[in-house]
Amino acid sequence: MSRQSGGHTPMMQQYWDIKSQHLDKLLFYRLGDFYELFYDDAKKAAKLLNITLTQRGESQGAPIPMAGVPYHASENYLAKLVKMGESIAICEQVGDPALSKGPVAREVQRIITPGTLTDDALMEADRPNILMSIFCHQQSIGIAWLELANGRFMVEQISDQKKIIDVIARVGPAELVMEESQVTEEIRQLSLPLTVRSAACFAAKSCRQLLLEQLQSQDLTGFGCEQLVVAQRAAGALLHYVHVTQKSQLRHIRTIRVNVISQYVQLDQASRIHLSLTQQGNGDNSNTLFKALDHTESPMGKRLLKFWIHHPLRSKEAIQSRQLAVTALRLCEQNNQLQALTTQLENLGDIERIVARVTLGTARPYDLVKLRHTLECLPEIHHFIKTYQQVGCALSSTAGIHPYDTLLTLLIQAIHEEPSSLIRDGNVIADGYHEQLDSYRRYASDSQAMLDDLLSSTQQTHGLPNLKMGYNRVSGYYFELPKSQSHLAPESFIRRQTLKNVERYTIASLKQFEQEALSAQAKALALEKEIYGNILEQISEYTEALNQTSSDCAMVDCIQSLARWSVDEEFCLPEFSSERGIHLVAAHHPLLIAQNNKKSVANDHCMTDRQHIHIITGPNMGGKSTFMRQTASCVLLAHIGAYVPAEAMRLSIVDQIFCRVGSGDDLAGGRSTFMMEMAETANILHNASRDSLVLMDEVGRGTSTYDGMSLAWSIIHYLVEKNQSMVLFATHYHEITELQAYHDAVVNRHLAVKEVNGQLIFLYQVRDGATNKSYGLQVAKLAGVPANVIQHAKEKLRQYNRQQAPIAQGDLLDLDEASQAGVSPDEERLLFDTIKEMDIDSMSPREAQAALYKLAEMVKCEA
Repeated sequence: MSRQSGGHTPMMQQYWDIKSQHLDKLLFYRLGDFYELFYDDAKKAAKLLNITLTQRGESQGAPIPMAGVPYHASENYLAKLVKMGESIAICEQVGDPALSKGPVAREVQRIITPGTLTDDALMEADRPNILMSIFCHQQSIGIAWLELANGRFMVEQISDQKKIIDVIARVGPAELVMEESQVTEEIRQLSLPLTVRSAACFAAKSCRQLLLEQLQSQDLTGFGCEQLVVAQRAAGALLHYVHVTQKSQLRHIRTIRVNVISQYVQLDQASRIHLSLTQQGNGDNSNTLFKALDHTESPMGKRLLKFWIHHPLRSKEAIQSRQLAVTALRLCEQNNQLQALTTQLENLGDIERIVARVTLGTARPYDLVKLRHTLECLPEIHHFIKTYQQVGCALSSTAGIHPYDTLLTLLIQAIHEEPSSLIRDGNVIADGYHEQLDSYRRYASDSQAMLDDLLSSTQQTHGLPNLKMGYNRVSGYYFELPKSQSHLAPESFIRRQTLKNVERYTIASLKQFEQEALSAQAKALALEKEIYGNILEQISEYTEALNQTSSDCAMVDCIQSLARWSVDEEFCLPEFSSERGIHLVAAHHPLLIAQNNKKSVANDHCMTDRQHIHIITGPNMGGKSTFMRQTASCVLLAHIGAYVPAEAMRLSIVDQIFCRVGSGDDLAGGRSTFMMEMAETANILHNASRDSLVLMDEVGRGTSTYDGMSLAWSIIHYLVEKNQSMVLFATHYHEITELQAYHDAVVNRHLAVKEVNGQLIFLYQVRDGATNKSYGLQVAKLAGVPANVIQHAKEKLRQYNRQQAPIAQGDLLDLDEASQAGVSPDEERLLFDTIKEMDIDSMSPREAQAALYKLAEMVKCEA
């Protein structure tokens, strides 16, 4: 359909004029009580929302595809579209239909995108809604992100492009803004709503100026980002995008902070998924560390707890400060004193999001009611903290938790306890707050009595007992007489409408009343909107203070959540030591504890500075992965200041946690399981440090036995010699366990099992030493593999065992060279048979030397 002028109806021409400015968005075009979508927008919305696609007349000689949603139910449809990553332009009627000669004047008053949401109906309460911008220049990458719903504005500048995906995973944006030429294929595959902007939007000079104007500052030194020039460009482009979409002042954004990643323990994207911090690899979030810890009562508390989990602390002092607060509230919970606090936290509204809507001018009446109820809770929370002095002393910041007497009085006096949902419906401002508004309302409320009096007096004056009164939008107020009595109508009656059985009239006094009544209603509504706007302005003056209150309440909520999680007597408070290592006594996996798993077996774990590479062997299903993740989860819990499910724990501060556990193809990225495994392994080898905790499970299993074994050995050797990290390495390559004899740092441990009458029993106990059996056939039997398949497998296993000789450690050292030389299996077998036939114990030194020369000659000939 052509968008050019000519051939369109006036209304459709208006539609195209507006749509041409928002081609990348669905245009919700207001028509009466509906939002209508036309043409391709209609087809797309009908499919996404499962609504009816119809046609409306013609324009340029062709039917107009159309779909619509009721205005009063639009939020539900908008929420669905936003979750699908769509952006929507809301086009409202701004003109008066009674005064319009052509189409009613319309304009886009709101643009909704996945990353710029502020309405509770469109957002998840326990998840921050973040807009992120990324800009690359030379060797620097500037990253900025904004949570519009609370005004939190952050920047970060990095130099490694490979870290971009990890930052995205850490922050979790809902929408990404980038310059089109900089969007990589890896970013496109993230299934993240992406908005591309022109290069001009990232211009250094204009971005800096926009930042200075927004922050009301002459330079950025005070914000710590004066030298972060590339990050400034990302932040400025982000601000410009928000200004375009919101079409309002952003008065709640008056500061910007530099994210200092060295404050936190680093986890890459793969590790966050493998450890199930807030989401599992399959996208499910029901069995995660967050779910285990979450006893928060407020929405901002839930969001902060997720932030803590993704940002474990590296400062020993900061961790111990949080531990002190958790311990204080844990004691309250054990003494049944905590409910006084949790009851009040449960009644808190989402303070920071309410405040953001107030400053943006989009707050609804219910927001103010919820803010009032929140302010009523604060004195009780303040009293609790003061009563239990050890709690107040332990909490790092409670200055924002205090009564707001003046603001609370305003809300009580100004806002109805149960107001209308929208200000345009009236009945929001409380009676008695504004004298003129009360006067208009009295006129409206008294109008029915006045109408009754007018009807009664007219009936009596003219002797018309059957005279009735009615109202409709077309005729307004009217008198009605049966046609059989119409001849009795006095001359003062002015005929307005003739129907089949009745005649309708008006009189001067009725017409005057109608004008006055409708005028009073209109004036009341206009005045109410004005008063409401003034109230929002008054609340806006408390923006900074209320945001501090929100932050402090969220912190208290998170602390009490960790206290309630750890109330079990078998939990311990980790002790941090300057001596490198991890010591756990009778530890459990946090997720098994959360599930109340009675089969959970406690295990000790001792990793020291001298013995920091632990090779874990044992059968499939034996618990190797669980044990490894258990250690990492307890380390992470310790770094967020939480108690851990163990009798005792002592550890050093770690700088990074790497977790290479689990498998699965990256179909979208075109990477096999083995390729993903190697990519994650490469990341570990390049970035793990001496203070890093590394978990690696079954590395090398995705290729041939010799290739996999060679890789596993080489990776451990590299970790020992180069990275010197604290490592848990699970493997089925039992030959790898011989590394303990060559490196003092290597320790072998295994998951114990026992066989009873041919049945395999998993003990889930971690013991010293290595195991030389994998129990693969027994596990297959437990899984229900047919008996004849198991029997056939046993016969093949015996056959292979007769044919194969064990691979010695010396052979492992030269696996790569042997592979390079292209030695055939037959030649290898001849070499092994020659070695087996040698009676080394009975050889003299001269005979041993001769045998060695013979073997060397064989290798040279075969090569």
